Amino acid sequence: MREDEFGNIFIRPLHNDKFPLSEIDKNIYDEVLDLSNRFLLSSQILNNLIYDKETSNHLIDGLIKQTQIGNLKKLINQRELLKIASLFNKNSIDYVFMKGSAINFLSHGYVRYSRDLDVLVCKHHLLKAYELLKELGYSYLNPLVADKAKFTSQSHHLPILSNGDGALVEIHHRVTIKSSYSECP
Repeated sequence: MREDEFGNIFIRPLHNDKFPLSEIDKNIYDEVLDLSNRFLLSSQILNNLIYDKETSNHLIDGLIKQTQIGNLKKLINQRELLKIASLFNKNSIDYVFMKGSAINFLSHGYVRYSRDLDVLVCKHHLLKAYELLKELGYSYLNPLVADKAKFTSQSHHLPILSNGDGALVEIHHRVTIKSSYSECP
């Protein structure tokens, strides 16, 4: 993908600058779909393309599918956020949701697609938060990770947890990695 193509496809949508589908080389459709999926940009790109909605197109079909999956994922994350918040509140866990999940829950009209829920808890609540998520059906996504709430001094969150619905949760005990900011909540 050339620099000007990248700018047209991925930067112009950030400024609501519409452009025609015909300006995108068909040879880069798969690369566009890969980058769109990786950076969760399908709806922004799709909303800023000018195209015939009656004509089938590989790129448009792929962007629509990615957008639908993203919307479903957002709904799943919202439901899980409410379940986790309720459970943590009932069990007096000090926590705060961070990044995309918090932005999506608190904002109206703005969507920040995110793959997971990030929740910050105090170190002394880490084990209890982990045990409570296990009660909701969460387990480590990586089957090679031991079933413990143990962290290393270099990490800032436990390994990724997943449930049967595909929701992903990271329990953070720090906002940043230690090498970035040594004194961090």
